[in-house]
Amino acid sequence: MRIYFFIVLTCITMVLFSCADHGGIGHEGEARITGQLILTDGTSASQTRVELFPQDYDPVKKTGNVTLEMTNAQGAFEFSRVAPGQYTVYAVHNKNRTKVLISGIEVLEDSTVEISTHVLQKSGAMKVFFPSSIQPKDGYVYIPGTKNFAYINSQADFVVIDSVPPGIIPEVAYSAEDEVIPQTLRYNVSVRSNDSAIVFNSTWKYCCQLVLNTTVSGAAVSSNVINFPVCIKLTSNNFAFDQARADGADVRFSKMDNTALPYEIEYWDTDKKLAAVWVNIDTVFGNNDSQSVMMYWGSNDATSESNSAAVFDTANGYTGVWHLNRQSTDASHNKNNGILCSASDTTGVIGLCKRFNGSDSVLIPGLLGSQGSITLSAWAQLDSTITGGGSDILSIGDAVLIRMDYEKDSLGTIGSIHVSEGTYFTNTSSNRFYKKSGWHLVTFIIDQSNLTRALYIDGQIVNLITNTNVAINYTGVGKNTYIGKHANGKANFGFIGRIDEVRVHQGAVSADYIKLSYMNQKEKDALVTFRKN
Repeated sequence: MRIYFFIVLTCITMVLFSCADHGGIGHEGEARITGQLILTDGTSASQTRVELFPQDYDPVKKTGNVTLEMTNAQGAFEFSRVAPGQYTVYAVHNKNRTKVLISGIEVLEDSTVEISTHVLQKSGAMKVFFPSSIQPKDGYVYIPGTKNFAYINSQADFVVIDSVPPGIIPEVAYSAEDEVIPQTLRYNVSVRSNDSAIVFNSTWKYCCQLVLNTTVSGAAVSSNVINFPVCIKLTSNNFAFDQARADGADVRFSKMDNTALPYEIEYWDTDKKLAAVWVNIDTVFGNNDSQSVMMYWGSNDATSESNSAAVFDTANGYTGVWHLNRQSTDASHNKNNGILCSASDTTGVIGLCKRFNGSDSVLIPGLLGSQGSITLSAWAQLDSTITGGGSDILSIGDAVLIRMDYEKDSLGTIGSIHVSEGTYFTNTSSNRFYKKSGWHLVTFIIDQSNLTRALYIDGQIVNLITNTNVAINYTGVGKNTYIGKHANGKANFGFIGRIDEVRVHQGAVSADYIKLSYMNQKEKDALVTFRKN
């Protein structure tokens, strides 16, 4: 009997030792996860089913263990003996079927994770369109760390995942029955209660909704503006540069219905975490804060589709657009490129610009078509303290120009045209001087159709001359176009300071176009708001 008892005791000891050595209950930790849930009316969410999922849980392959708890009368829950790792909490109220997903829970050994109070809400849905790389046959789309998934129907090019908890869904993935490693389709998808989130371009892992606000709280533009190049300024505050290609080649833009939008990358510096991208919007709606476009990035296989001529299309009236970054090229299809440039590169309003020292210039051959109705526009920062003559920003053969701080007769910043052979000019003056006052957007319009000349500064009209039948005379003056210098050889109008974003339009642009340009391009953009999904 004693021998039998000894043998049994020895066997039990060996079994316990073996279990401890190979993990057994040792796989469990001593950590805890606690939290509280409430309903939309603020009352406690008692009798709510709360499940703890591994963050990478696949609901089809059922990878990992799931733990179930119920909330108490105060809506509180607790998971004990939790092993270190990454988790999500998925809760469903038994009575009204409201839900919440709490993701990104990191558990360390022997720790207690206290989750802030969360509100249970009505669920939404997610409609996911397939990228071309996925053959819709036997796979499925799912939300890792949850029970939500949908099998692919070979007859459709999308799947719908129903009953998705509202909030930011960290990841949407695709897998097939025989695949071990899933494919991420999108990170950070925003799902709203009783609504369906649509996931387009799912080979691009990241996206952001860009809201165009033209109400009084934004750009304050009342009328629609057609074919407008919206400037998207990216910084470390609104964009994760490490998620995109080093040169921005994977960036794309579309309307909310997934219609692709033409864009141009003017400037992209991953090291400095700065970029400037122009996106052509066929119609920017006036007095509107619900219009949006989507920006996508995060595709390793994408090649750049940056196309400046599609953004600044000559069909939309662009004669020339000079960003004045490292080159002096014309972004429009006309290719009125600067052929000689003595100005240096420096930081501008948008990306880089040119710095002028009074003798520097950018030479553009010709008179850009010698147009009767024309719009000249440029950003300029005048640093000169020299008294006397003004400083030419843009001079088209001396026939039509914009000039800052012309002291003759206290004209100030002006637009000027040559009206007869010889030395007769007529000025549209502002009587405003801007030396050492930072950046200003100067716009000058000659509208022969309506017999008007108008000068705008920083998006606001400062002088309007009506009933003028005076036309631009292109004869007897210079033969080329200059930025930063008088185009007929006079040395006393050289610009000292910075010039950026020079444009020449065929015909007259609208007042709302001018104001929208200023409000969008100035240092603190009033048009574009980044809404992360």
